Amino acid sequence: MDPSYKRMRHSATFSDARVANEVAAQWINRSRVLYDTVQDSRGQLTKVANHPLDSIPAPDESVLKEVPGAYEAWKGLSSLEFRVCTVRGPKIIIHPEKLAAFQHAPLSISEEVGCLEQEHRQYEDLLAFLSTASMPNETEEDPRPDVATGAEEAGTGAPPTEYAKFESIDALHAHAPGLIEQHATGDKHVTMLKDDVRGEVWFVSKNDHHIVPKYTIMGSYASGTLGPRNLAISEAVPFCLCQGDKSMVQIITSVEEDSKSKPKCGTLYLLAKPLEKKAAQKGTSLTITAYGKLMAEGVAGKHAYTFEFPEGHPKHKGMDYFLASKVPGKAGSKTTSSGNFFASLTTRDGWEGPLGNMWRFTFDSVRHSLAVRKPQVACKDNIALRKGVPIKVLWRRTAASSVVAAAQAREAAPAPIMAA
Repeated sequence: MDPSYKRMRHSATFSDARVANEVAAQWINRSRVLYDTVQDSRGQLTKVANHPLDSIPAPDESVLKEVPGAYEAWKGLSSLEFRVCTVRGPKIIIHPEKLAAFQHAPLSISEEVGCLEQEHRQYEDLLAFLSTASMPNETEEDPRPDVATGAEEAGTGAPPTEYAKFESIDALHAHAPGLIEQHATGDKHVTMLKDDVRGEVWFVSKNDHHIVPKYTIMGSYASGTLGPRNLAISEAVPFCLCQGDKSMVQIITSVEEDSKSKPKCGTLYLLAKPLEKKAAQKGTSLTITAYGKLMAEGVAGKHAYTFEFPEGHPKHKGMDYFLASKVPGKAGSKTTSSGNFFASLTTRDGWEGPLGNMWRFTFDSVRHSLAVRKPQVACKDNIALRKGVPIKVLWRRTAASSVVAAAQAREAAPAPIMAA
């Protein structure tokens, strides 16, 4: 055998290794794309780009231990959490704690962090589609279709409602001077603007596009007391679960009132269902203030709850929430907060818009009862806000709409709301 042939064989091997290393370097540096061939179910071959990070083999611990300190360094880096973003509302932002770590860093590092923040803001709107709106309370979504609106099947509901809006906050102030401004209780991204003259409330997000989640508590009526219904007093909030077991409620247990536990918000059906099961295991029934026992009904696999004493029943005890500021001899608060923001708009006739009353209940695990405490104002549906564009979310109910609402309440009260 020619000795030169052997040398050529070794040269070819070294050349192959050099070419492979060069291609690998280009692939790792993203200057060359390598493809894998994948065969689908029909037998067709498709080229799929192979990302370098998808092909990194797990390091061999025995090899790492041969280099002093390499194994320890690898274990330390593996335990680091590289996730620096968090979900806030409809956005994915850099976690404030991560940014706070660089507050006292050298100027060069602080400038790099600032550039990183600016670059991240360019992608916030795109990243918003990857996030979900954060709920201020633990919420429960009723999976049953909304029979009242005729949405018998998923995806057949009515399109989102368009609400009145102004092009800017300045335009709204020109239309309605003297607006009262206050941040919402459950969503600090939202600024509420109240027009006491017209009886309207507007929402605006000043800093970014925002979605206010369903069941978010926006404010309240201030302090008050529950008492027997008095139709002579118009400035009162009537206690009514007008939507039956689909009414918005907030339930806390008696031991949670003074604790840091967050109360749950949702429909009466979902929140009362586990409580009703516990009561049934004890051989009793779950009771609700003024409505008596909560009774489960089902037909052909459908399930719902009805009341023992619904609205209109002779044994139903009508109740109203009377504001302390409306009682003669008692002065209300002189300052406006989210806790009393809706006090000046209190009316027995109710409102129109995507806001509604959410009644707070306290659950007594011994008596298996839900005791009503007070009303709060919450979102009946998701509300989409564009940056700097006020939209009207509450206005006075007209006489015609009052008649329609009363008819719907009468139809919903005696009959169970059924669902598949």
